[in-house]
Amino acid sequence: IKQYFVNQAPWHENAIGAAGWDEVRFKRPVYAGDRISGTFRYLEKTESRSKSDRGIIKFEIILTNQDGEVVLSLLDSVMLKKRNG
Repeated sequence: IKQYFVNQAPWHENAIGAAGWDEVRFKRPVYAGDRISGTFRYLEKTESRSKSDRGIIKFEIILTNQDGEVVLSLLDSVMLKKRNG
């Protein structure tokens, strides 16, 4: 699911790789037949200190089931190439 959302993001072509997950919480079980939906919320960006052509963005991911119950939450960091200009 996470990769699907990343591929939909406007910056996905600049993604270099995952920089880590934090605060991963499995809040409820997910069962066969459940409908899962998710939201991404941008939190911050940080420029690389060692490589001027890249930075890291951090965002929150929350997945919910068909009843609106949170089943997973986490903070995700992705390393990106900077845009030209």
